[in-house]
Amino acid sequence: MKGENDNKWLILKDAIGETGFQENEIELDEIRDIVKDVNESGKYSAESKKIFAGIASREAIYQNNMDTILKYAADSIDTSKIARITDDIDWYRMFYEHAKIYSSDEMRKIWAAILARKINNDDVSNTLVHTLSVIGKYYADFFCNICRFAWFDMDYRNKAHLFLYMTRNQEAYRSSKITWDKLKHLEYLGLVVCDSTSGFCLEGSRSFRSGKRCIMVDPPG
Repeated sequence: MKGENDNKWLILKDAIGETGFQENEIELDEIRDIVKDVNESGKYSAESKKIFAGIASREAIYQNNMDTILKYAADSIDTSKIARITDDIDWYRMFYEHAKIYSSDEMRKIWAAILARKINNDDVSNTLVHTLSVIGKYYADFFCNICRFAWFDMDYRNKAHLFLYMTRNQEAYRSSKITWDKLKHLEYLGLVVCDSTSGFCLEGSRSFRSGKRCIMVDPPG
């Protein structure tokens, strides 16, 4: 299985390289050699050498982050759909600029999942990429925490609703580290919408599904 994933990673890496958005990629050993040559050269001032070393170090970090993201994404991609990358190069350039700065392994796995979804389904919006770039790990973890309270709407495709009755059971929500301020921050980022006076929930009875289960939900009276 490891060999298969490595092969998928190389296919993905080659396809990404052909778009040109990772055009500055060079081997990490080569980066070290260039920095060494510059430092040993008498043509540059100490300040110039320091600036160059900083740029080279940053690019090496970016490259390592993207390589890791591509490896994680390769586990989930359909290789037959990799060719569609060239259909939306601007999206992948935007993705690269936002994703490359993340060294947290958890965040790199999230970026990898976004990339795999884009390749497999082509339904990842620019807004989602931008939001993920500013949300940070703390609120990304919080968003994952509250997703367990979400149910898909039977009447709308790819739409889910939270059922968080913040005016009731406040102690229970606080024990789960769910607070109004955090929810309002996610609303500011455009990830959730508060559409009732009771909290982040719908008013009135509605039909929802979770997996194969369908339920009728009646808000507290």
